[in-house]
Amino acid sequence: MNILPESARVRRPAHRREHLDNGLTILIIEDQRLPAISLTLLLPAGGATDPPGQAGTASLVAGLLNKGSRRRDADSLAVAIDDMGASYSARTGRDSLVVSLAGLSEDFMDLIALLGEITLEPAFPADEFHLLRQRRLHALTRAMDQAATVADWTFSHGLYGEHPYGPPLSGTAASMTALAETAPEAWHRRLFVPAGSCLAIAGAVPAEQALKAAADIFDSWQGTSPPPVSHPDPVPAARRILLVDRPDSPQAQIRWGHLGISRRDPRHDAAELVNDVLGGGGFSSRLMQTIRSEKGLTYGIHSGFSARLHAGPFQISTFTPTASVGEVLRDIDDLVGAFREGGPTATELDDARRRLVGGYPLQFETATQVAGQLLEMELYGLPEDTLESYQDRILAVDLGQAADLAHDLLHPESALAVVVGDLSAMGSAPADWGTTETVDMGLLFSARTGSC
Repeated sequence: MNILPESARVRRPAHRREHLDNGLTILIIEDQRLPAISLTLLLPAGGATDPPGQAGTASLVAGLLNKGSRRRDADSLAVAIDDMGASYSARTGRDSLVVSLAGLSEDFMDLIALLGEITLEPAFPADEFHLLRQRRLHALTRAMDQAATVADWTFSHGLYGEHPYGPPLSGTAASMTALAETAPEAWHRRLFVPAGSCLAIAGAVPAEQALKAAADIFDSWQGTSPPPVSHPDPVPAARRILLVDRPDSPQAQIRWGHLGISRRDPRHDAAELVNDVLGGGGFSSRLMQTIRSEKGLTYGIHSGFSARLHAGPFQISTFTPTASVGEVLRDIDDLVGAFREGGPTATELDDARRRLVGGYPLQFETATQVAGQLLEMELYGLPEDTLESYQDRILAVDLGQAADLAHDLLHPESALAVVVGDLSAMGSAPADWGTTETVDMGLLFSARTGSC
């Protein structure tokens, strides 16, 4: 095992962790280097909690939080943020909804009060709902002109089907059109609860002041988490390829992959290391070396495990001239198959270790970055030593373990491939791909699928 110099070692980030009586976790990362503060509220409920047939609800909730509270309308909230020179964002993931405010530390009390107002007292005005929904529908229509987006959505639906990870976070035209104006408020009332949620306060505010302010604002937040809903991982299917026709397109988008692992899987970090060799390590990866550097069939190809609360996808993404689709698919098959059987070389593994271990400290340069790392630990319930032991865990993966992981986590026998391009110019799919299905782009918006 390589020895890590003490100067390069990431230590446990200094922070304070407290709980309010209502179940809300408070993380305080005090950093007096700059007169700035960031507030991040994480809710452990994202797109995967959208009710059946209502894909995009959580995303719509995130978009409406700052569009009016029980005290102020959208314009007044925007003015309050602008007057402090603050920045605001709200975003939805598969497993979480995150609301952030950042500004000067001298405005901390006003910022945390505003965060409480936006998140705990949203009004969900009907006019703002209809306006945002119409914008989302226009955005969905524009997205269908983006081959890469169509490929991602088709891959997700093909892999997960009716599982909550199947729909796009933004929903579909069918789900958005059918959504009642009461849906965002109902989602908020059911899932916006303190138990399991986490507020991170990072920056130049004394810890005691931060904790008292958080308690004053959020201690009255009430609500109990709904019973957890079980969503078994999809059963791996036989190899198949989904084709989406885009006439006259000179390029084809390709997705290739299968079910991966969850963020809680103890193999997660080692899987990142192994994937770095295959397709995550930029120009040095095997996929890039062969398909781009040697054959010139693409400008870029990348692979990765998207780790989530449940098993996320392992996905390879690339694009190529339409006539080269068959060759690229065969190359991916060959490269993944060979890597699964042989694993990385000693040199490849050493290089990947250096990249991951050496770049790791850069993820802790600011208090806000530290907050993000700690929030991920809270969301997925990771062990307390997750951050400070990461580098040692990566360095401890030996050649035999890496080979075993490649064999255990890569499954070309159940791979799903998606090709979006001009099918008339592509020719036939490789003969050994098994089931081949042409997907009508119009069905990606239909109520029947409801999830592409």
